[in-house]
Amino acid sequence: RNFEYYSECPVLTSYMLVRTVQGMQNAGVYPSIKHFVCNDTEEHRHRLFNWLTEQALREVYMKPFQWAVQRADAVGLMNTYNRVGAIYSGGSIALNTAVARREWGYKGRIISDYSGNVSADFMVLDQALRAGQDLGMAVSFNQSYGFDYSENGPKRLQYAMREAMHHSIYAWLRVLYTNSNYNASADKESQIIVGKKIEPFNWWKPTLYALDTLIGFGILFWGVAVFWDQVADLLKGKKGTSGDKNENID
Repeated sequence: RNFEYYSECPVLTSYMLVRTVQGMQNAGVYPSIKHFVCNDTEEHRHRLFNWLTEQALREVYMKPFQWAVQRADAVGLMNTYNRVGAIYSGGSIALNTAVARREWGYKGRIISDYSGNVSADFMVLDQALRAGQDLGMAVSFNQSYGFDYSENGPKRLQYAMREAMHHSIYAWLRVLYTNSNYNASADKESQIIVGKKIEPFNWWKPTLYALDTLIGFGILFWGVAVFWDQVADLLKGKKGTSGDKNENID
């Protein structure tokens, strides 16, 4: 998957990522920056254990994510399948809570990678919630260890779910706010309206609409005229029949 990334240089990647995130969030789009962290290979990544020094982790692999959070106010991160050390990245308190949230000041939401067919053995929802991951992509509560998710369940789990909801709502509102601020400072032609598709003007479209309308009204009037003629003929026929009956009576 290296072809998907900007560069092998963490500084160049950081600069490009910051601008990309700013542009997306100004447009009202929620980027999920992936993969957090150390996803360097596609082969066996569901079973991969990455061992590296903290210096390499921070200066090479985490640098772009740090810049995106601190310089672009990113609101979305996506965890990896692999483990950093012996711990699955989505279930790592050190990565998702200690570094991203407490050290970098990250306030957005963290989502898992797709877990529909690979997660039953190691992408555990309960562990991820406690570690600071907020959303599971195609995850199922059936993949948990049987914790009670109701109000009678563990208080620690209830707290984790509330925090996950707070992070998800913050990400949504923050992007709407960013988009609103961008539109307020931009000229009318540069504004980006979320949810509105802006298409160039095509002269043939209103012409076609007008022709369709005229043809529709023409068909309607023709139908009314034919119907009225039929009704008139029917009424005339009834009058003629009534006159014949009166003559027979006389």
